[in-house]
Amino acid sequence: MHFLGGLGSFLVAHLAFALSFVLTGQIQWVLSIGLALLIGGIGVGIARWLLPSVPPKLKGPVVAYVVVISLMVTLAWALPFGSGLAQLAATLFLLSDISVAIDRFRGGGFLNRLWGLPAYYVAQLLFVLWWATG
Repeated sequence: MHFLGGLGSFLVAHLAFALSFVLTGQIQWVLSIGLALLIGGIGVGIARWLLPSVPPKLKGPVVAYVVVISLMVTLAWALPFGSGLAQLAATLFLLSDISVAIDRFRGGGFLNRLWGLPAYYVAQLLFVLWWATG
């Protein structure tokens, strides 16, 4: 139950990040279509690899999470080229979430957390730097 609550909280956070990108008024919408196909394809690959290990009651929430984080990363990369901090932050956040998924559903362990946790914290710092300099 705690995992599902955390998943929901982070899903809302990814929606907030996505909205913040849209609110800049700088999204390159034509580019976002191609990016959605690319990043959505990566999300489908991750889901296909992960879902066999996910308990049935969590499959729907995990799929929703993959969709939302894919949207957030797509919108970050649809920002102008000079938004590298946001793009790197979104990508690191995605990677850290993959680490959490590996840990939770695929038996990660210490080495997995060794790269996953720093990726998460660096992502958050980069988001702050992007907002502070934007």
